[in-house]
Amino acid sequence: MVREVWEEAGVVVLQEHLVHAGVVEFIFPARLEWNMSCRLFTTRQWQGEPAESPEITPEWFDVDALPLHRMWQDAEHWLPPALAGETIDVVVVLNGDNETVASIRYPSARG
Repeated sequence: MVREVWEEAGVVVLQEHLVHAGVVEFIFPARLEWNMSCRLFTTRQWQGEPAESPEITPEWFDVDALPLHRMWQDAEHWLPPALAGETIDVVVVLNGDNETVASIRYPSARG
């Protein structure tokens, strides 16, 4: 995680400052090889200023004003709660277009 943040945004985070924010599992029924499970982390401490890379053009937003309409459709289901300090456990199933959300499941809520 520390290496990814450095490579993609040009900032230094320390492992001890990372807070586990949960897991998002993506299911692509039309492209099974794209299925993935992603662990989420947040941090409130870093060194440096985010810089553009081939992966990202960083921008700052207030948490209450996130441009969710500019993000992948699934982000609205997990990003705001993760940034609010919740621990996320969600399964996102995509439609055949591999972009729009077919369903969202919260496995830990099944009990």
